[in-house]
Amino acid sequence: MFNATITGRMGSDPEMRYINEGTPVVNFSIAHNWLYRDERLVKWIRASVWGELAEKANETLHKGDLVKVSGTVTFRPWTRQDGTSTEEVELRASGFEKEEPSGLSEIPK
Repeated sequence: MFNATITGRMGSDPEMRYINEGTPVVNFSIAHNWLYRDERLVKWIRASVWGELAEKANETLHKGDLVKVSGTVTFRPWTRQDGTSTEEVELRASGFEKEEPSGLSEIPK
């Protein structure tokens, strides 16, 4: 595990649920864009937010928002229905903030 900060657009509205003794958890996806050798790449990152911060995220974040999320990166292996193995990247958030768009419609070269 390591810490990271990801900035991107929310690909879904937050999904709120409660676990154990009523602990709130919110999950959402972030589209992280970057340029590599003149090719625009997109990687979807799954984020989870826990506790009081989860309630704040559920109230303030919406699909399409530009957000900056900081936290611990984890890799979760799982098996698809066809039997092949894969790995999901998840960011367990320790903080987030909504960002204002810079006015750029494309990633600068």
